[in-house]
Amino acid sequence: MKWIAGIALFSVFGLLEGSDIQGFEITFDMWILMFLTTIMAGSILLKGDNE
Repeated sequence: MKWIAGIALFSVFGLLEGSDIQGFEITFDMWILMFLTTIMAGSILLKGDNE
């Protein structure tokens, strides 16, 4: 499960860096999606693998 969190955080980082380099504007909906993705990834990492 931790690799899913890693991919999610990497994609959020990629969106932030891509908007800076390529110059596209991040909309409010994209900010909400990135915020929720970060919360989801953080909860996966904090919960850990309880299997």
